[in-house]
Amino acid sequence: MISQIGSLALSISGGLILSTFFFLFYYFFKKNKIFLEVIERSLTAVCFCVILATLCLLNELLISNFNLQYVAQYTSYETPLFFKFTALWAGQAGSLLFWTFIMSIYSLIYIHVTLSSLESLKYSSYGILAFIFGFFLLLSNFIANPFEPVSSDIIVQNGNGLNPLLQNVTMAIHPPMLYLGFIGTTILFVMALSVIISKSLTFEWIQSIRRWSLITWTFLSAGIILGGYWAYNELGWGGYWAWDPVENS
Repeated sequence: MISQIGSLALSISGGLILSTFFFLFYYFFKKNKIFLEVIERSLTAVCFCVILATLCLLNELLISNFNLQYVAQYTSYETPLFFKFTALWAGQAGSLLFWTFIMSIYSLIYIHVTLSSLESLKYSSYGILAFIFGFFLLLSNFIANPFEPVSSDIIVQNGNGLNPLLQNVTMAIHPPMLYLGFIGTTILFVMALSVIISKSLTFEWIQSIRRWSLITWTFLSAGIILGGYWAYNELGWGGYWAWDPVENS
């Protein structure tokens, strides 16, 4: 039942994004502010649907519902409860949903806090956010759906369990930290592109993007440090990832 609610929430979020594009198109020609409010509420509803879907998947991981392919692939009865939680971002389907979940949290803050003082950026920001959400929801609904059930002719007695290398407290914290940093750059991208489109550079915008930048870089730095520590303890790669130019950057 919970998995069906999660799947439905994910589908509804996709439908809401499609309706958001319609309202964006209509506002572009009519300039009716009512539709700008509708767009805001639609994006807010998308965020809450994604959050609900993520909580539903997390519940299925914790109770070991092996009727879901993702749960059967990345958890087992023997997997400790803490690492069942971290299995949320252990695979592609879960990672994409978790990525969209964090983006939903950031977007809610951006829409209802930052844009309250930057109203000239609202329309362009909503349009860019809609395209970004649309891309990830397209993947989660049609390419890597975390709520995809196992084949009807297969009965899963126990799951595969989480990769032992990932069963490390540091590694459990490292990906969310990186996600918080990486996805934070989405807001920086939205803010930068929006101010170019609207041509309304203000002091308030500079203050806001500075705060977002500091938050983003803080999470990125913490994530890379934790990842290096995990690599040093688990795999003996060294105190830093000298082989990985992306991480060093």
